[in-house]
Amino acid sequence: YFKFYSDEQEIEAESKQWIDRAFEARSLKEAIVQYNYQKYFVVPKKWIYPIPDTPNSSGPYPKSFILIAEKFNIAKRSDNLHKWKTLPTKKLLNAIWVLTEQEGLVDSLVAHNLPFTYDNRLAFIDLEHHHHWPVPFYKLLNYLNPEMQSYWKELTEN
Repeated sequence: YFKFYSDEQEIEAESKQWIDRAFEARSLKEAIVQYNYQKYFVVPKKWIYPIPDTPNSSGPYPKSFILIAEKFNIAKRSDNLHKWKTLPTKKLLNAIWVLTEQEGLVDSLVAHNLPFTYDNRLAFIDLEHHHHWPVPFYKLLNYLNPEMQSYWKELTEN
């Protein structure tokens, strides 16, 4: 995947935005290995690529970098939502809680930012906001079945 800001978007410290995302991917990958959660999660590798100066920019804020992220075989929206209702176990929810709390992943507890892959692992694909607390754990509730909703509430409220 190629991620970029358009020349119409005013972005403060563009390179820092990309460096932060690449750093968070690496930090999260290290945490996944530390906790031995590789069977549950994947994180895309990310690279920052400088683009050539373009004097004929299409907008008032020419950009200098793009982010290249590894692509995963992510389940389509309807399959992903179905997997969220049927696949989570207490062990998986514990792992999600540990990683999102430790890494301060405030954007990751929604299905489109933490989709299932077709090998039934979860992919942390949007890491724009990291190391921010408190983590809004309630955002995951609507994706879970009633039994796992109860467990998630118990886990995150205690």
